[in-house]
Amino acid sequence: MDDSKVNVPANRQVNFGQAIVLFFINYFEFSGRSSAGAYWYFALWSFLLVILFAVMDFTFDLVDNYMNFSNLLSLVTLVPSISLSIRRLHDINKSGWWFLLSITLIGLIPLIYWACQRGDRVENDYGSDKEAGRDS
Repeated sequence: MDDSKVNVPANRQVNFGQAIVLFFINYFEFSGRSSAGAYWYFALWSFLLVILFAVMDFTFDLVDNYMNFSNLLSLVTLVPSISLSIRRLHDINKSGWWFLLSITLIGLIPLIYWACQRGDRVENDYGSDKEAGRDS
């Protein structure tokens, strides 16, 4: 696919930093849409933090404690991760209820496939083609 021919509106383009800011701005926002870029930048950021926090847990000998850095990260990002996943489903015009597939291991396959799909470039059932948390 030639990405130079993909017409992505300016209000949908996000960089790494913007994706993290939008992640926290939309902490409890389960409506609207989120682009694949915002979703995958968050996934990268989350992966890097998991590694960092695991190293910190190991360094400070907190691995066996219930209150360690990794568990704190999980608690802080649980709700916004779910809301981002639901908005990502909305971007491809799927109901957020599909996120319940994540309860099963086999259900992760279609969720990952859908997360990789390009969002609708027109208004769909879940709103106009704009990134959640942006006014323009």
